Amino acid sequence: LHMLKDRGADFSGPDFVGKIPLHRAVQEGDIERVKLLLRLGADPNSQTRAGQNALFFAFNNHKVLRILLDADMGADVNHRNLWGATPLHYAAASQDNGQCTLMLINAGAEVDSPDNHKDTPLHWAASRGCYLPAAVLLAMGADFTALNSAGRSPLD
Repeated sequence: LHMLKDRGADFSGPDFVGKIPLHRAVQEGDIERVKLLLRLGADPNSQTRAGQNALFFAFNNHKVLRILLDADMGADVNHRNLWGATPLHYAAASQDNGQCTLMLINAGAEVDSPDNHKDTPLHWAASRGCYLPAAVLLAMGADFTALNSAGRSPLD
């Protein structure tokens, strides 16, 4: 990759859905490639056509998520995609142990951030039976009485 970069290769060019090489590396969990692409200047806030930055692809991989958060490149933990969801929504809806959920919150993610349907990350976790992320959200102060656009709370 260094040789390609030296010859003018563009590592920020998107594919047909708007994913850049960094998005692919994050999604594949390729830690070394993620580190290399970041060193070569890949932007973790570059968006796909669906409005997702690199954090959306690291929602269930705490090792890759840690790299993105530690990269000191300003990865936006509260970035919203086209549906108004944040990386925290995706982490909350994953079947991991809640580690990614906690990492995002500790990095400044808004615990009760609503998507376009006013579903909070706790709504996403509860509706998908993701108990550990839900427990993390509740421990971090998530509002279990928040109502979505259908008038339902995460408990419904």
